[in-house]
Amino acid sequence: MGIGQSGVGGGGPVRVVLDANIIISGWHYGGTPERAINLGRSSGFHVYISPYILGEVERTLLGVRFGWSRSRLDGSLGSFLQWANIIHPAVQVTGVSRDVNDDPVLACCLQANADYLVTGDNDLLALGSFRGTRIVNAAAFLEIYEELEGGG
Repeated sequence: MGIGQSGVGGGGPVRVVLDANIIISGWHYGGTPERAINLGRSSGFHVYISPYILGEVERTLLGVRFGWSRSRLDGSLGSFLQWANIIHPAVQVTGVSRDVNDDPVLACCLQANADYLVTGDNDLLALGSFRGTRIVNAAAFLEIYEELEGGG
């Protein structure tokens, strides 16, 4: 059973884009988003992010709501960037999501040739998919992973 354009049944490792809200939630609160992030470090998945996504993570965690220190953020980023892939989208996506701020995330998916976008953003989740990338929340991604590990 094929799961994506590059993953099982497609000839290569599964390619996943993690949205900023998954990284923020996972690092700050833990739980299901943290488990989804940790799969990228310990599995055969390839995780992709863009400078846009990193900027959103940085602005949000350093902001008033979360109040992270620069050293705490740098420590988390340093560890994460040892195994996550940063890509610089050469393509632009416009007018796809209800929220124009989501279009750069979709551009990252397109450039990465991603099988999955893992997000908690309802505007992105409402799309369901985008040019071959399935858009799922962290819980659904964990279920997909368990299915893959179990032989599907």
